[in-house]
Amino acid sequence: MKYYDIFSYLYDLLAPDWYYHKPRKFAIEKLDFKKNSNIIVLPCGTGQSFKYLKNQLKSNGLIIGIDYSEGMLTKARKKIRKKGWDNIITLHEDAARFNKSDIASISEEELNIDAIYLELGLSAMPEWQKVIDKSLSLVRVGGKIVIMDWYMEELNLWGRFIDLIGNADVTRPTWEYLKSRKEVKDFNLNHSFKNGGVFVASGYKV
Repeated sequence: MKYYDIFSYLYDLLAPDWYYHKPRKFAIEKLDFKKNSNIIVLPCGTGQSFKYLKNQLKSNGLIIGIDYSEGMLTKARKKIRKKGWDNIITLHEDAARFNKSDIASISEEELNIDAIYLELGLSAMPEWQKVIDKSLSLVRVGGKIVIMDWYMEELNLWGRFIDLIGNADVTRPTWEYLKSRKEVKDFNLNHSFKNGGVFVASGYKV
């Protein structure tokens, strides 16, 4: 993750929150969580989504931010300290290998994961199918999984730029894999953001 450790210094400049505000707001509303919910954000990056989640949770529940880049986590932790957020935990973990024992280590009480938010990461993860499988194994029955990411069937100039700065592949139809999983019901896809380049996909675990 050395690339993202370096990229973390420029991330909030090259991928600012205002640019993703509309799809991010829509995606977090799709999480459909209640008061005292426990939510995983993966990857959490520099923590841009935390304030959206906090606006709904306030000081209830728990937000677990996971990232494999220490550089990204350093930026996220600075935001947490600056804002004084008391119910956000960040973990340096491999998303494809994070498991229930890792969740158990967070709290003495058993934590049920009510929602998992996969934000702008699957397009850059080598083992992205495993990350979706892992997410489905971690979220409780009836819980929600939401993906917000890039997808372009054919790359234009902007898509090539996104691939370059994100070290990604935005031609991956990651939402199709979520839709194909038998554990997912009520699948929904909105591909209207950023001129069709950014999608939000969601489903409940059965």
